[in-house]
Amino acid sequence: MKDRTRYVRIVRIYAIAAALALALYAYTESVYLTRWRQTAAYTSSLAFEETVRAVDSLSRSLEKSLYAADGAMCARVCSEAYAASCAAGSAMAALPFSTQELENLSAFLNRTGDYARTLCGESAEAGLRPEQREALGELSMRADEFVEVLLALREDLNGGHVHLDSREKRLRNVGAEPGESLAARLLDYEASFAAPAELHYDGLYGKEERPGTGYLTEEEMREAAAAFLGVSGEELEPVYSYEGLEGRRCFRCGDSFLCVSRSGVDSLSQTRLVSEAVLSAEEAQAEAETFLRRAGYTELNLVGQRDGGTVLSLDYARTEDGALWLDNLLRVAVALDDGSIYSFNADAWQPGESGVRWTLSEEEAAAALPDDFAWDAARRVILTSEGGRNSACYEFSGPGRDDGRVRLYVNAVDGKQERITID
Repeated sequence: MKDRTRYVRIVRIYAIAAALALALYAYTESVYLTRWRQTAAYTSSLAFEETVRAVDSLSRSLEKSLYAADGAMCARVCSEAYAASCAAGSAMAALPFSTQELENLSAFLNRTGDYARTLCGESAEAGLRPEQREALGELSMRADEFVEVLLALREDLNGGHVHLDSREKRLRNVGAEPGESLAARLLDYEASFAAPAELHYDGLYGKEERPGTGYLTEEEMREAAAAFLGVSGEELEPVYSYEGLEGRRCFRCGDSFLCVSRSGVDSLSQTRLVSEAVLSAEEAQAEAETFLRRAGYTELNLVGQRDGGTVLSLDYARTEDGALWLDNLLRVAVALDDGSIYSFNADAWQPGESGVRWTLSEEEAAAALPDDFAWDAARRVILTSEGGRNSACYEFSGPGRDDGRVRLYVNAVDGKQERITID
């Protein structure tokens, strides 16, 4: 009987100890959860406040641009607008919901910032042109509207009518905050947001789509893909058809996939794994150049390579009248086990003429270089801007300050610096 009493007492002691440990653990975890929720709420609130502040700054900068007269002030207010748009986009990305749903608002911020960045250089000398002021005026109206919506949301948020979203996964109907969420309100505005007119400028989002230059039929596209691989057309298996004017088709042959448009083969890739390297870099380069000549690509110069251990990637730039077209590239990768073409990409390839001309001599272009830049090599090159504009330039290269290689590109028409790169 005494043993039974002692046994019951021991069980009770252990049960009480377990209950106390469990209670202590639950209390500790609840404290951590509360702190995590407070930190998340503070971060989300700060991200929203930064979004409001950045969009408001963007609106003010765009409004200032309508009154800027001289080139220096135009460049200044455009740089302010670019900085504000970048800040607004970064702040929106930190909000506690998927901002890809706000694609129209994000596109507005990105396009406005890119347009302002482009105008920084274009307006620095002579100021803004009338059509640029008109475009900035329309962007300013949209930014003002966006600010008003955000300010109204902030008032509702502070008044408790709207609550911040949370990334925390909770049980349904457990711990849900009353009222409408911030994401829902922004999505409602997103659906009614009227995007401004399309902007045409020499920038990333102002690039005009060029029509396709090829007129291959369906059968000719298959034949082009087969000839590219050196197989018969019957060996190609249709995999996918893309919509659009280019009418791209994807074919498969063994481990190889080809994407073909009306202009010819756009890309090639293999899915197999390359286990070991047998060929040297020189042998792989010879295989790549033989493949390119057979495919009809001539007048190319190697401008870069990357050794991945078992695959060698090579970048070739096109030459035109002895000038290297640096942004007109073909990318080829060679498998180092058997020398086969592991991948090919012609997305950055332009088959037509550049249309550029050189009006300045090398000596005249060198006048745009800094006095303390000791360049030791020069050559003629062609550059393509983000908006697709081709420019004839002189490339002056020399040692940099930190043992790097500096390349300065001077426009061969107006004598202004076009681009600076540091290796």
